[in-house]
Amino acid sequence: MTRNLVTEGLILKNGRIGEIHKAVTLLSPGHGILSAIAHGAYKGKSKLSGVTGVFSRSRLYLYHDPVRDSYKITDVEPISCFDNVRGELEKYYTASLWAEVVLRTYAGGGEFGEVYRLFCEALLLLDNCWPEKNDAVLALFLFRYVDSLGYLPDFNACERCGRDLEENEPWHVCDDGSIRCSGCAAGDSPRITPGARRYLSYASEKPVEEVLKVDLDGVSRVELKRAMISIVQQLIGGPLNTLRGAGGIL
Repeated sequence: MTRNLVTEGLILKNGRIGEIHKAVTLLSPGHGILSAIAHGAYKGKSKLSGVTGVFSRSRLYLYHDPVRDSYKITDVEPISCFDNVRGELEKYYTASLWAEVVLRTYAGGGEFGEVYRLFCEALLLLDNCWPEKNDAVLALFLFRYVDSLGYLPDFNACERCGRDLEENEPWHVCDDGSIRCSGCAAGDSPRITPGARRYLSYASEKPVEEVLKVDLDGVSRVELKRAMISIVQQLIGGPLNTLRGAGGIL
């Protein structure tokens, strides 16, 4: 097996090894989640310093050490840096939440190319949207990702009473991730309003530039974000660490 690997990749996480080396976790369309070391990347003059930052999309050149079964980054050709995502706190934590979900679900365990495409498209959308649309974009990626894994709950009928859910009534997401009608749901459970459902239906298949034109009222944006986070936390079996680290920003 060749010791050299060239792959496009999206960097999801950074860590420190010693004083000057950087641990890099990346998503590759052909290889899934990979861990690699960028030697000397925390030295000021290192060519790998800026180009191995989180949420940068690049063509990466890796060397595989078969004895240690580890990868070393030897060179990087940047493709996109998503400067707004990296520079604005709410956008940064939104992308960090996505990265945590993808890492904790092992990028779906198979269709890595599709997950990679979804993540890159979502970052482009987040990088270009107005701040008031951040919540809707956050929820849209989670919806697309959970749908791609085949774990979306049944949106057609109440899980508890079995009644068909009407198009013009709000649907509620309960603690177990199920969808319920207003009569069966707890009063404080996140809602998916009719407007939010129309947004998801329209935006799920549209190009980024078309999604940016779609508006959603503020209440629906917040409730949709709460609903999708609830569904995702049920999927991964626990709370999202990013929410605690964000300190209320999300």
